[in-house]
Amino acid sequence: MACSMLIADGEPTIRQALDHLMTREGYSVSVAEDASHLDATLERVHPDVLLLDAALPGRSGYEICQEIRRRADARPVRIVLLSCSTRHDDAMRGRALGADAVLAKPFTARELLRTVQSLTAGQ
Repeated sequence: MACSMLIADGEPTIRQALDHLMTREGYSVSVAEDASHLDATLERVHPDVLLLDAALPGRSGYEICQEIRRRADARPVRIVLLSCSTRHDDAMRGRALGADAVLAKPFTARELLRTVQSLTAGQ
């Protein structure tokens, strides 16, 4: 069974590119363009992996990551935080708030795939 993935990114070009890449790699993909759409999508879709833009319109990816991890009823989801910042402090902050991985934009397709594959190995 293919892993399910939710891509939440405010930039249409990035969202479309990620959707195309991950669909081509065999993932079942849903997309959200902002925080309210993400919330609505999470009500009906329970992804194995969430690719989450740190600067998602409506609420930051950092806040969303923290909210997901605080929810007692949340299903397990691997969160990859996508950040425009290359600062080590921002990556540490993302991990402290519950991200399983943090990738700095721009990242390569190979880097993203390697990260997601390492998080979903055995599923």
